Amino acid sequence: MRFPSKALLFAGLGLGSASAGAAAITAVALPDPQVPGYHFPESEATILTWVHDLSAGPDLSAGAATNIAVHGWGLWTALTLETSQVDQGESLRVFETWYTPQEFDGQFTLGGKVVRTATPRIRSPLSNFVQFQHGLGPRDRELLAEQSGSETVFGYVKFDPTAAAHVIEQKLLSVTALNQLLLGGASQVPAFPATSITLKSAFQIITAKTLVGGRYYRLNVWSGPPATPQAWAPYPGFPRLA
Repeated sequence: MRFPSKALLFAGLGLGSASAGAAAITAVALPDPQVPGYHFPESEATILTWVHDLSAGPDLSAGAATNIAVHGWGLWTALTLETSQVDQGESLRVFETWYTPQEFDGQFTLGGKVVRTATPRIRSPLSNFVQFQHGLGPRDRELLAEQSGSETVFGYVKFDPTAAAHVIEQKLLSVTALNQLLLGGASQVPAFPATSITLKSAFQIITAKTLVGGRYYRLNVWSGPPATPQAWAPYPGFPRLA
C-alpha cells in the first residue's frame, strides 16, 4: 500500500482539525469495548500488583503481562471506537470528542449537571507541543525547532468529561486556587474520580520524500534505557526504528 504525498501518522488513530462550518461536538464518556477480561475503572491496587508480578518469577509474570496487555488493549479499543458524530464526512472517535485545556474557558454540561452553559464545540486543532520549551531562552527555542522531526510532530491534550468537570469544579487551572491549597497545607490537588482519563495524542506528518522505497516510514521508537548510562545525545542505541 502506498502513502499519498502527504499523510499523518498517529500514535493511534484520528485527526484533529477545525474549520468553518464544522458540526458542533458533544463529549462522550468512555464506552465499554466488550473486550473479554477488561474492566474499567480498574483499581490501583490491582494494576500495581500486575506491575510487581512482572518481575516476580515465571509463575506470576506471564499472567501479569497478559492482564496488562488486555487492560491496555481494552482502553485503546474504547478510546478509538467511532461515535455517531461526524465532522466533514469523517466519523469522530471517542477521544476526539473530549476537551482540551484550551476549552476550559468555555462552557459545557456533564451528566445533566450544568458545569457551564453549553456552547458549540468544534473539532480540536492540532498544535505544537511545548513541554520541552519551558524555561528556554529565544535562541534555545530556535535551536530546538531546528532539530529533525520537531517541526512535524503535533497534537493535543485531551480530558474526558469526568476529568474535565473535575478540573473546572476544583479550579485546577487557577493559580489563585492552587496557591490557596498550598496555604491550607495541601500536598496534592483533590483526587480525580476513578473514571477520569487524560491523554496526549501525538500526530506526525509524513511526506513522500520521508518514505523508504516510496512505501515505508522510518518511525523512531524507544526501546528502554541502556544498561550503562549514556549521554543524552548522540546515543547510538537510540532511536531504534520500526
